[in-house]
Amino acid sequence: MRTYNPGRRISARLKSSCYTSGIRRVFVRAVKPAFVAGVSLIVLVLLPVSGKLLANIVPQFQAASDLYISEGESVSLIVRASDSDGDPLALSMSSRPGGARFTDRGDGSGVFTWAPAFVGPLSSGASPFVIEFVVSDGSAQSSLSLQVFVQNVNRAPVITAPDSIAIEIGELISFQPTVFDPDFETVTWRAIELPAGGIFEADGLSPVNFGWLPKIEDSGFSRVTLVATDELGLADTLSTSLLVTVGAAYLLTITTDTVFPGEFLTLSVGLKNRDPLSAFDIAISFDPSVMAVLSINNSASRTSNFESFTFEFAAPNPGDLRIAGLADVNDGLASPPLAPGDGEIFELNLKISSLNGLAGFFLPVKFGMSNPFDTFTVSLSRTDGSKALASEIELNNGGAKLKDKSDIFIGDINLNGLSFEIADALRFTKFFIDPERFQFSAQQFANSDVNGDGFTASIADLVALLGVIVSGGAPRRVPGGSASAVLFTQQISRQNGRLSTDVYVNSEADLGGALLTFALDSGHPGYSNANDNTPGRVLLSPQLADAGILLKSRVTGDTLRVLMYSESSGAIAGGRRLLFSLEYAETSAALLRAELATTQGAVVVTRINDGAREALPVTFRLNQNYPNPFNPSTKITFALERPSRVSLNIYDILGRAVRKLVDEDLSAGEHLVAWNGADESGAAVASGVYVYRLSVDGQAVSRKMTLLK
Repeated sequence: MRTYNPGRRISARLKSSCYTSGIRRVFVRAVKPAFVAGVSLIVLVLLPVSGKLLANIVPQFQAASDLYISEGESVSLIVRASDSDGDPLALSMSSRPGGARFTDRGDGSGVFTWAPAFVGPLSSGASPFVIEFVVSDGSAQSSLSLQVFVQNVNRAPVITAPDSIAIEIGELISFQPTVFDPDFETVTWRAIELPAGGIFEADGLSPVNFGWLPKIEDSGFSRVTLVATDELGLADTLSTSLLVTVGAAYLLTITTDTVFPGEFLTLSVGLKNRDPLSAFDIAISFDPSVMAVLSINNSASRTSNFESFTFEFAAPNPGDLRIAGLADVNDGLASPPLAPGDGEIFELNLKISSLNGLAGFFLPVKFGMSNPFDTFTVSLSRTDGSKALASEIELNNGGAKLKDKSDIFIGDINLNGLSFEIADALRFTKFFIDPERFQFSAQQFANSDVNGDGFTASIADLVALLGVIVSGGAPRRVPGGSASAVLFTQQISRQNGRLSTDVYVNSEADLGGALLTFALDSGHPGYSNANDNTPGRVLLSPQLADAGILLKSRVTGDTLRVLMYSESSGAIAGGRRLLFSLEYAETSAALLRAELATTQGAVVVTRINDGAREALPVTFRLNQNYPNPFNPSTKITFALERPSRVSLNIYDILGRAVRKLVDEDLSAGEHLVAWNGADESGAAVASGVYVYRLSVDGQAVSRKMTLLK
């Protein structure tokens, strides 16, 4: 008996049916028997693997029209496609212009966007542009081709010119208006409004120019209006307002320059004059405590042909100048006057103080006298002999702008970009011994204020530099003028006819360095450090030689310079001590100047006393304050020959009392008083020039000082 297998028979029939239908292969995904009420059921799911039961239908685009747009206009087109089989579709473009974008949205549609250019290959000149879209279902594809027609858009040219200009009578005004045509078309110019006498030049491709020299009757408002037109007739119109003022008939100007402390500079004094001038007399003032005028000349100026050019210093006060010029003197030779024009009439050559504390400040140089009670400023003479009125003259002051502290690199003496090297110390010593041969630039002067006291290139700065090099630490600011010393010399005769001068120091502080300058008689044989019997040698004292102190000397002309210091940043002297001896034949040396510094790099207030003993001052003496200029405090030293009643007072430049520093009986000798820049009430005073006055037993002497904040 055979068992009935329904599943086998159905499978065989299905297989036979599939073959007769031309299907090469059918995959039976599920054959699952089920038993329902005693009946066996089989469920079959048939999936095509490599063939199709029916033929594939090609996807198609929906109909769309050509595009018409203008240059610069943005267009957006949505294209749609469909597939009867329901297959997923992919859309793309096979042809599109540069800059166009297409996005397939994944639902049988896509978006085309583009904005044609105004000029070039993507503008109307290359129209129409062909765009082609492609749709695919993975097996078959179709395309859609359209044209984009771009219409030309003409844009107007654009003129650029000043909106308004203010000028003075007699001043030439000239400008060149420009035009830009966005379509790069040829532009033609014309003027539809011009002031009387105005000239407008426009010739083909040459630059366009407008020029005008207004006269006295042209004062007030005028206008120039220009039109630029392209090839298709589009135009731009622009007007420029002109304000003509009478202004000053004469304009005097002092220029301004930017320099380092300690640098030289030249300031130009210029004059713009509408009328010819036969003579001038000009007063100029400056602060003599922070700058000095070295020379005045007119050799390369508008007044170089003047028959008379003179100047006077300290007229009448220090810091005042009087400069006068006369075109023609009465000598029978005729010279022309200063013609109307604008330019330099003379120049001032100045030297700025080397105080680093001035960095960042402006030092004015201005017309007029330094004393406000001296009213004379400028006198200008016309060719008819009349004088210009003050209301006709305009003055523009100038001066020196000192570079900021950020431009100063403390300790970099050799300017190699590295600070506090032994090479910096060697360069420093060369400057002290032979400053003419090894001069400092303004940058080197500014970099040399190592001790931070505001004074550059001092022996105290060298000691402070050596201290930083030896210790490896950072530079620190040290107080100035806190110690004092006396230098004195003693001349000794020798049996062999040779002479010797011993140099002593008496100091209340340990000294770290000394720089001494001597004046020599003519015919001196020269000096050296050699320990031989040649004429003219500098011999270090045995005590200092044993301590390893360095001594360097050099003779330049009739000047002997002696430098002493310790490379280990130690003391060279303290108390009363012999420093060195000058040994020479048939000549003599006089000590002119001495700079001493403590081992900490502070300046020592030094007094020179030629002779064998220390003597009291022969009269009372008031020294220049230190530092000067100062901020916020300064020190004032003075000397008395005998016990005296003393008063020391501070006044402003107008003579008003500011502060009483001393009013008492003092002993003979040196005295030091500090002022903190405050008045009697304790309030800080303003920046400016102040006078300190010392009165001793009915006699008085005054000096100026400058407070800079």
